[in-house]
This record gives sequence, C-alpha cells and structure tokens, in this order.
Amino acid sequence: SYAERQGLMRGLCACLGPQAVAGAGSSRPDMACTFLTEWIYEPLREAIPIPGLELLHLQLPQPELGLNMQWALLRGPGRRCFLVFRGSATALDWFENMNTSLHGVQVPAWGPNERLLIHSGFWGTAESESVRIHATLVAASRVEPIDVLVFCGGSKGGANALSVAVRLLLPLVSSHSPISRQTSGHRLPHTASKRPTEPSANE
Repeated sequence: SYAERQGLMRGLCACLGPQAVAGAGSSRPDMACTFLTEWIYEPLREAIPIPGLELLHLQLPQPELGLNMQWALLRGPGRRCFLVFRGSATALDWFENMNTSLHGVQVPAWGPNERLLIHSGFWGTAESESVRIHATLVAASRVEPIDVLVFCGGSKGGANALSVAVRLLLPLVSSHSPISRQTSGHRLPHTASKRPTEPSANE
C-alpha cells in the first residue's frame, strides 16, 4: 500500500541519514527525487519520506483559474531545495499530454534562426505557473539562500520539471554560462533544432 511504501522509504532514509540522501554531500540525489516523485501524489506533510525535509510550499491544482499543475518546494540540509511535480492523475493532465505540437523557444545564445522545440502542452503549463514558482523560490531564498535547486518528477511530472527549469533558467543562459545538470532514468530525446556543446562529464 501507499502508506507501507512511504514507511519503508522513511525507514531507509532514517538509516542512511537525511544529509546522505538529500543534503549537499549527496552528489546524486536520485533516491530523494524518486521518493518525492511518489509522495507528491498524496503530499501530506506528515508523510514526507525523507526525515528532515521541510515543506515550504504546496501548490494544488486550481482548474477554475486555468492552473492544473501540482507541485511542492521542500528544503533539505545544506541549502539544497527540491522542486517536485506530480505526474498524470486527472483528465486535464491527459489533455495537456495530448497537446503534442512543438513550440519554438528562442535561445539567444544560439542565434536568431534557431529554436528550442518543446512539447506545447508542457510548455504552456510551465508558462502559466512560472511566475508563481519564481515568487515562491524568491521568498524561500530570502529566508535562507538556496545553493542547489533540484527539479524532479515522474512521467508528466518529469516533463513539467524540465519545462519549468527551461522557463526559469533560459534568461540566465548564454554561450559563456554553462549550467550543470543531472538526469536520471530514461535518456531525453533530441528536442532542439540546434543544441549547444555538451558539458564535460564532471561539470
């Protein structure tokens, strides 16, 4: 059952220690991302699977306002935060999934004739939520600086995480400002008409 799985997750994290699972000393927070990706479907504060994580903000869908994304921001040890997105759970989620046309996003560093091509459904949702997510991150960073921000989610949640990351980070990107990234699970398909030079494995 869900409760039993959450209990096992909390027990494992308690044995390893929250710093090892979700803190700055954890070089690959895959376990934390995996556990949070399941938790976000039933995001009870008392059921957070990693002891020591603080729930800073939980955003539930507001379909009457045209906002269908469910996400949460949690703070871990060592100034590391997790922004986790729920996957498909409602009919509206599947309408978003089915909007499969590609949206061209301008990337200044690539030149005027190149575009990053992104799934229109996921990009539209990212644009709808980006202002609220940005405001939440700014408010959290005023309380305590955020040194590392981890975007995570499963299935549609992973696609939302990637789209929001692009929406928030794209203004910071130039040909001289690489952003390190980690991915887990399936390799991402090529979604751009032109891609920048890949960073080295240790970036």
